[in-house]
Amino acid sequence: MKRHRESDGEEVPITLKQRQMWARIAAYTAQIINSVASGFDERQIDVQLDELERLVNEAKTKAKDGTNQEGLAKVGGDAGRDT
Repeated sequence: MKRHRESDGEEVPITLKQRQMWARIAAYTAQIINSVASGFDERQIDVQLDELERLVNEAKTKAKDGTNQEGLAKVGGDAGRDT
């Protein structure tokens, strides 16, 4: 199992759920970058960045608690896009 270092230098295991959670955040970040590059809608960018910040904070909190995260289901696909 791969490991990462905590801020105190201690190595801790990375679970599959944690890897999936961070992969979803990376994918959502790419969607935001693509959205910003393709058109400038300041309000939509702010909404997307707020959602990204919420996801990152949630992931960090879950990592500290050592619990798995199921709340990222809406990330990806049409998340954050106007329909």
